[in-house]
Order: sequence, then structure tokens, then C-alpha cells
Amino acid sequence: MSALPKNRWIWIILIFLTLNTLCFWTLGAVKLISHLEYQGKIKRMAQNMLRRMGPSESRFHVSRSVKASDAAHVEFKVTSAEAKAEEDGSYIEIGFSKQLGPQADKGYVTITPEIPVRIEQAGWGLKIYGDFKPGEEYKVEILKGIPSFDGMKLGTGKTEIVVFPDYAPELSLKTNGQYLLLDGSQTVPVETVNVEKIEVSMAKVYDNNLVFLLNNMRYGGIPDDIGPDSVKKTVETKFKRNEKGEVRVDLKDILGKEASGLYFFSAQTGDEEGWRRESRIIIATNIGIVVKKSENDLFVWLNRLSTAEPVVGATIKVFSKTNQQILDANTDGNGFLHFKDVDWTGDRKPFVVTASSADDLSFIKLEETVLSETDFAVDGRAYVNGGYEAFVYGDRNIFRPGETAHVRTIVRGRGMD
Repeated sequence: MSALPKNRWIWIILIFLTLNTLCFWTLGAVKLISHLEYQGKIKRMAQNMLRRMGPSESRFHVSRSVKASDAAHVEFKVTSAEAKAEEDGSYIEIGFSKQLGPQADKGYVTITPEIPVRIEQAGWGLKIYGDFKPGEEYKVEILKGIPSFDGMKLGTGKTEIVVFPDYAPELSLKTNGQYLLLDGSQTVPVETVNVEKIEVSMAKVYDNNLVFLLNNMRYGGIPDDIGPDSVKKTVETKFKRNEKGEVRVDLKDILGKEASGLYFFSAQTGDEEGWRRESRIIIATNIGIVVKKSENDLFVWLNRLSTAEPVVGATIKVFSKTNQQILDANTDGNGFLHFKDVDWTGDRKPFVVTASSADDLSFIKLEETVLSETDFAVDGRAYVNGGYEAFVYGDRNIFRPGETAHVRTIVRGRGMD
């Protein structure tokens, strides 16, 4: 019984805390105190009380349990080895149970059959990049001794066999060009990998919905109601598995005739994993367009691509980006058309120039075809005082033996500026 008076302060504290807790819940206090915060308050109150008790009194110890880190007890081992193929290339990913040390990517992994590889650390594992072939298997040997971040070393090596999966089906238009000659080969190359068939569609594009199409193509989705004249065809591919192949889609086979004018060309393929689609405007035309825009003028020059002759009497239309027709006129006997004193303010900024003649149609998108004036003498040449100056050019730069060269000449003389 003598111990009770000696530790009276301890009992007073415990009774006080018990009553305080009962009052806290009974009165419906709204302030919630976390377990750690509440435990901290107990410790501080006890320490203050013990300081008042003095050195002769018994010490009241408040302890808290701390969960020791068990990281040091985790076995250091290889947890996985997987073959993967992503945008940054094919690689083998090896996982470990611990974070690796700074030299873990140096000489601790071998690949059979032996190929040049690049090893990088990634988190708690290694990535091994190389020219891995789909459908083939590789033996991956992880040697013992590879270090972890906390200084441990792999005690036992491990060997895994990984098999690389097939390439995902892919489809792409091989070139960025969009012009086809009327009397030339009207084929579009489509590159594929692991695609059995391609669904090709062509829709006629008229000048009054060209601006609408150009504005929507940048978002990747093309409107299905671009025009009533739409033709579809399925083209089969016959290439080996995991090898790239090029399918040359003949527009004549799809349309049943030679293509002429503007078309929206689309090639797509799909399976249970999703659809892949490539689209482009194809221009099958014999009209070449040169446009020069100044502060208040617009000069248009049309030539036949096959003969370099001027396109006479062709209809020129100029549209704004909101599909408003700004200008409309016909070319003269030289294939020229000069719009003068034009107001380009507000919604009259030129976006597209179209040129049509008979069944032929072509266009030029001004903001994508601007030439830099850096390398050109835009100030012009001095006036000719006597004689003539001439500029001679052909329809192309290279000719085969026996071919006909169509040559044009621009002559400049005194009084002919």
C-alpha cells in the first residue's frame, strides 16, 4: 500500500485523462484528433507533470512503437523478364526485388544468340535494347554479383527464355505528295505491316466544300459526307509476317476510269485491337498554279503541267478560311489573271485559290506554300538600257534521250518592263 501515495501523481494524471476522454465523446465535440496527435498530447502533459514532481518522484515513461523497416530483410532476386515492343524500340525488361546500384548495367547480363545491345537502368530493373526479331526467342542470363542500391549482391544468377511478339498491325501512306499527273501513273503507295487487307475509299471533292475539308483535316477526323461521289474497294495484301510491304493502289481500279480533279483518299484497316487510318487529298490534274500576293493585289498564273502551255479561260476562285468566296474571274490568253486594288481586311484574307477548266480542278493553299524572300532579289533588276534579257526554263530538269523538251522563255527589253 505504500506504493500508492508515492505514485499518486501518476494516478491523478490517468484519472484526469479518462474523465477528459469521456467528456470529449459525451459532449459531442466536433474536433477530431488523430491517434498520433492524441498520443503526443499525452506525452507532453506527462512530461510537464513529471518536471513538477522533481527528481525524487518515480518517472512516468511514455513509449511509442515504431515499425522497423524490413527493407534489409528482403531477398535480392530477379522477379521478372519480359519481351516488349513500344515506340522507342523492342527491348527486354528485367525486374528485381530491390533498387539496383549505379553499376548494375555493366556486364551482368548476356543475350543468346549474341547481338549488339544497349542496357539502361529503369527504376528497379534493366531495359535491354537491341535488334530483336519478332517471333524469335532469346536466352537472357542474369549473372550473380549484380549490386543493389543498399550494397547487397545477387547471390544466385538466373536464366530466362523470352519470345518477342509480332509487330502490331500498321498502315501508312509512304509519301507526303498529293499531286498526280492526268496522263501519268495514278497510283498511291501504302506501306503495311501485318495487315491482310486494306479498305480504300475515294470521295470527289468540289471547290465549294474544299475549305470545309481543309479546316477539318487537321483534327484527324474527316467528315463522311464530303460528297455523294464516293467509291470503296478492298485491296488484299500478300506479304510475309512481320515484314513491311508496299501496296500500290491504282486509282483507276477504284474509280473505273482515270482520276481527274480533287479526291479525298482514305486507306484503313482494323481488327479487334482497333482501327488504323491514313487520309490525304489527292489532286489528279494538269493545271499548275503560281500565285503572288501583295498588299492590295493578287496575281495568278496557270500552266499545263504536261506541256507548260498557258491555261486559257480557266475559272479562278479565291476563298477565305470561313469558306466565303472573295474573288472570281477567268485567265487571259497568257494564262494570267491580275486582281487589283483588293481589300484584304476582315474576313477577306485569302486562304485557298482554286482553278478549274473543263473537267480539271486544282487548288493552292496559300499559307502552306509561301516562299521565303530571303534568297530572292525582291527589289527587282535595273531597267534595261539596250538589247534584251531572257530567262529560259523547261517543264522539268532532266530528260531521257529522244524525249521532247518543252521550253518557255521570258524576254525583257527596253520599254517591255
